[in-house]
Amino acid sequence: MQNPVSKILLWILFFGALNLSAVADDFTISKGDHYSTPRKVGLVWNDTIRFKALFDSSAEYELGDGDQKDTNKLFGASDCSSIHTENSARFGWRWNAGNVQIMALVHKGGKLNILPIGEAEIGVPYDYEIKLSDDHWSYLFTFRGNTVSIPRGCSSSEMRGYNLYPYFGGNKAAPHDIRIKIEEGGNFANFSVDQIYPNPVQNQFAYVDLKLAESMSIGFRIYDLTGKMTQLIRPTFFSGAQTHQGIRVDFDFLMPGLYFLEPFASVDGEEKRGFVRTPGHAMKLIVK
Repeated sequence: MQNPVSKILLWILFFGALNLSAVADDFTISKGDHYSTPRKVGLVWNDTIRFKALFDSSAEYELGDGDQKDTNKLFGASDCSSIHTENSARFGWRWNAGNVQIMALVHKGGKLNILPIGEAEIGVPYDYEIKLSDDHWSYLFTFRGNTVSIPRGCSSSEMRGYNLYPYFGGNKAAPHDIRIKIEEGGNFANFSVDQIYPNPVQNQFAYVDLKLAESMSIGFRIYDLTGKMTQLIRPTFFSGAQTHQGIRVDFDFLMPGLYFLEPFASVDGEEKRGFVRTPGHAMKLIVK
């Protein structure tokens, strides 16, 4: 017979793995390396690539020379049934003068074309899109409302190739561990929950810090170890693209135990998920 401790650990592992695979991957480029882990393989056969990505403070780096201007790779795909150095489309990034600069990168017939498209703020998730033009001869990169067009090396109605995941460089390897959270597709809102404190919860309430890229309403669902929702905390409206610290959440209705807190957003009447600082899309909550 399984003891209670083992059962709890299994539920933690199951819940975390379920949410991680369904929601987001935490990629790490280790110090001294170029490639990220986990190493994933994916095939692309579509006219559009959409994803959401979040950089934390590990995106800040100084190489101290001309290599600082090299563009790192974020996410995209090879195309035209060829290798990525021949034909591909992906977003790139680099740290420069206090900003994460986002770039559009295209290999066409072995030649690389790079165009700037915007800047990403540390700790804020953003939507990224690569879409084929109506005539299929160009890629349309869209980020934060900006779109740039770059010629493509073939005219098939769909991109055909394999996914390209985070890579550092350029010439130099990562100067320290760099962490990037990426969600492929999905129905996400531009907000993240940085932390919940104190945890374990004391006096039946705790606080959360929210980081929003736009005005929206934020709510929470609470699940027990069986995966059953025990409580719904209805959305509260927060205005503006800013950080909201110390938002109080009451848990006086919960018995002592282990739970999972899942944030969600309501944007124009549509429910969307949010990013959290822990793997998956729910935060572990201990009530004493």
